[in-house]
Amino acid sequence: MKYLIGYITSWRRTLFFTFIFSMIIFGTVLSVCGAALGAGLISNIISVGVLVLCMALIILVYADKWGKFTGYGTAAFDDGVFTYNDKKRHYNIQLSEIKKIDIEPIKLGEGIKNPIAYRVMIATGKKKYYIESDRALGREYKELEIYKLYVELQKTQDERR
Repeated sequence: MKYLIGYITSWRRTLFFTFIFSMIIFGTVLSVCGAALGAGLISNIISVGVLVLCMALIILVYADKWGKFTGYGTAAFDDGVFTYNDKKRHYNIQLSEIKKIDIEPIKLGEGIKNPIAYRVMIATGKKKYYIESDRALGREYKELEIYKLYVELQKTQDERR
């Protein structure tokens, strides 16, 4: 089975560092132009141009224009083993070791009502494994492909009991 998944954690981290990088570049250009050209109109035009470029970069990262934060993962159930592979994670989990399966929202902050994505949490006795969905964009988790994986895992757990 093939599922559309996301890399929301790395996307949030990249978005944060892009914002910090943009602030540093803008501040540096503003200082250099102010010192080199004075407080004239040319200095302000250059600084505003750099600010617009930085804002465009942030928007491109937010929109995931390069497709780095979504991909496809494959899941399989073979001989009592759940196998999951995508470009960043490779899981081989014995179905008998799974203690809990849950689906949880991923939010940008405490005050945010709508989640940006969901993730399936698979807890064994030793470790917790997470598989993130693609971005929710206002959709319920039942509308995402990750929900199919969650249902399949629930079925295998019910069969094992």
